Amino acid sequence: MVNPDRHLYYEPGLTREGIEPTLSAGERLIRGILLVGFVTVLAVEAWLLWQVWQLWA
Repeated sequence: MVNPDRHLYYEPGLTREGIEPTLSAGERLIRGILLVGFVTVLAVEAWLLWQVWQLWA
């Protein structure tokens, strides 16, 4: 049975379980390289789509 007097809520703010450890320099470097690679792939795909559009139009 549901008890209407019981209030369940979470305190605003950070809990100990929610805090992630900071990244090391190597992990930040890997993340940066992956980000640059992802952006490069997106740019190449956009360029290829532009080339196809130019041939089609």
